[in-house]
Amino acid sequence: MCRLIERRAREIGQPVKIMNFCGTHEWTTVHYGLRSLLPPEVRLIAGPGCPVCITPASCVDAAVRAAMEGKVVYTYGDAFRLMGGGRPPSPPGGRAGGGGAGGGRS
Repeated sequence: MCRLIERRAREIGQPVKIMNFCGTHEWTTVHYGLRSLLPPEVRLIAGPGCPVCITPASCVDAAVRAAMEGKVVYTYGDAFRLMGGGRPPSPPGGRAGGGGAGGGRS
C-alpha cells in the first residue's frame, strides 16, 4: 500500500496534502506512526477537528434552549451526546418537540 501511495503521489507531480479533520483519526495516525510510512511527497495535516469535537458548550446550551422553546434544531447524530456548560435539562430521548434525529417535528 505504501508503494502504491508513493507511486501515485509521484504521478501527480507535486506535493500531496491530505487534511485529517477528525480527532480520533489524528490520534490513530500518531499512535500507529502512520506519517512515518508516507513518502515525502505526501503530507498528512492535522485539521481543525470535527464539528462535534470543537463545538463550544455555549453553542450546545443555545441549541438545547432553542429546542426546549419548540424550535427545530438540526445537528450531527454524535452531537446528541454533547453536554453544555450550564447543563440545562436535556430534551427527552435526545429529541425536542417529538421530532426525530434530523427529521424535525412531524
